[in-house]
Amino acid sequence: MNSTVETLQVSLLFASIYNALINNFGNIEALNEITWMDPLQIILGLLSAFIVQMYFAYCIFRLNQGKPIVVIVIVTLALTQIVAGIMEGTKMAILGSFSDLAIYLKVIVCLQSSATVLCDIVITAALCIILHRKKGSIKSTNTALGKLMIFGINRGAFTSLGAAVNLILFLAIPGTFYFFLGLTVSSKLYMNALLSTLNTRQYVSNSSYTSQNSDHPWQSINLGQMSAVRTGESEGGSTKVVNFDQASHTVSGKRNFTSDMI
Repeated sequence: MNSTVETLQVSLLFASIYNALINNFGNIEALNEITWMDPLQIILGLLSAFIVQMYFAYCIFRLNQGKPIVVIVIVTLALTQIVAGIMEGTKMAILGSFSDLAIYLKVIVCLQSSATVLCDIVITAALCIILHRKKGSIKSTNTALGKLMIFGINRGAFTSLGAAVNLILFLAIPGTFYFFLGLTVSSKLYMNALLSTLNTRQYVSNSSYTSQNSDHPWQSINLGQMSAVRTGESEGGSTKVVNFDQASHTVSGKRNFTSDMI
């Protein structure tokens, strides 16, 4: 769904540029006119960001074992962003000129951009805190969690920067469409953040579970289907039974972290 939204947004962006620079070549006044494509671009760009934010809210909900407090904050900020974006696009279509944006849209744009930045910061902080708490005595698991934390920080930094640029350009250069440069880049950063997060599943699993003294990755053993293993006779002649039911949970932790987080 997100790829479809991004495709529509990019198509409208090129159509808007073609209309302004080709169809209205030499017509300076046309550059101040807002066509139906311009507000629709904003709504689609913010919708793309909203979808990605909801995905990370779901990941945090699973990692945090169903505790809803942080998720409620993220969802509230994400809804504030998308609702403000729809209001922004609707108001732009009604105004019809870029010169009026700074007068009538200042509050809405500030609200939308601030909610986006705060939402990204909360998502990044929540992921880092939750993953840090899950660290234990197993070095390979800690390595995997550390890499996931780095990916989360990088994702949040870039998407927050895009939203911040959107707000700065709107306030610094009022009455123009320059602020949409930050929004256009931001929607692409969200898409790349989602795809890179999904692609890190195999990378983190393989690299974190590689032996420190060998180039060959560890081979996992499915202990979930083993109820007991006979180890042979001890010195007294009796047979010892080792129960792997609890151990299977520890070994399968590799799957749990990557599947819940990504």
